[in-house]
Amino acid sequence: MELAPKLGVRETRRVTGHYILTEADVRGNGRFDDAIGLCNSPVDVHEPGGSRAIMDHVGIGYGIPWRTLVPLDVDNILVAGRCISVDAIAFGSTRNVPARTMTGEATAIAAAMIRRPSGLSGD
Repeated sequence: MELAPKLGVRETRRVTGHYILTEADVRGNGRFDDAIGLCNSPVDVHEPGGSRAIMDHVGIGYGIPWRTLVPLDVDNILVAGRCISVDAIAFGSTRNVPARTMTGEATAIAAAMIRRPSGLSGD
């Protein structure tokens, strides 16, 4: 029996980071000084119960700030993928493969830089 694909669990847990990426940031093509990259995956949101789905394109794309990968009140950890600091609508775009890949690469590079003798400057 293939039950997991039928469940369609999209939302799980997300951290609260030093910045919460919002629907306004995504739809407004937000730009950030600390962006790790740009994403233009559509907002793909399904209402509970499957009664309605929203699929909106976001235009030229938005930046994903580094601060969404850094949890508040927790030291020595970075997050990537589906658990970054975003609101429910922004999650409809960042949960897709391009953003997950981008955040994974950013956290991996940061971890490698921290292990260097010169370290990683900044918080």
